[in-house]
Amino acid sequence: MRLSFAEKQIRARCWWAIYGLERWVLSPMRMDRHADGFSRLVSISLGRPLGVDDEDIDIGLPAEVDDQALLRFSRNGIDPNPLDKIEEPPESTMSGFVALTKLCRIAGRVAHVLYRPSNGRSVSDQSWAASQQNTINKLDQLLRDWLAHVVVCLASNL
Repeated sequence: MRLSFAEKQIRARCWWAIYGLERWVLSPMRMDRHADGFSRLVSISLGRPLGVDDEDIDIGLPAEVDDQALLRFSRNGIDPNPLDKIEEPPESTMSGFVALTKLCRIAGRVAHVLYRPSNGRSVSDQSWAASQQNTINKLDQLLRDWLAHVVVCLASNL
């Protein structure tokens, strides 16, 4: 069954919205005791695995196009080439959704590093400690890059 560009985008948006709920609302990164799913939040905080492993995801992020553009594509039968980058108008909210989704992916990687089993290794094992520090540095750089991109996007919208 061949899906239209708009249908693929709606499905991608749904998937990444569910993904974001698992990562953001139910993750140890958000310690809001009044959030729904607090018992799940506690179990993740205690080292339980996330429900979805990023390595199992094979769907791309949604295109940064607003709802009106999707509707226009659908009405006109336009199916953009998936390799073409479709830019979103600055007043659209999809860039915020995509940025938050990217942050959720980074949060998932942080949770993976923090809560995966260490198999008896500790910081006294210099090679393991160096490997962990290298991973933390990469995650820190991912967060810095994400923030820099968000600041540029926000500044261009002012």
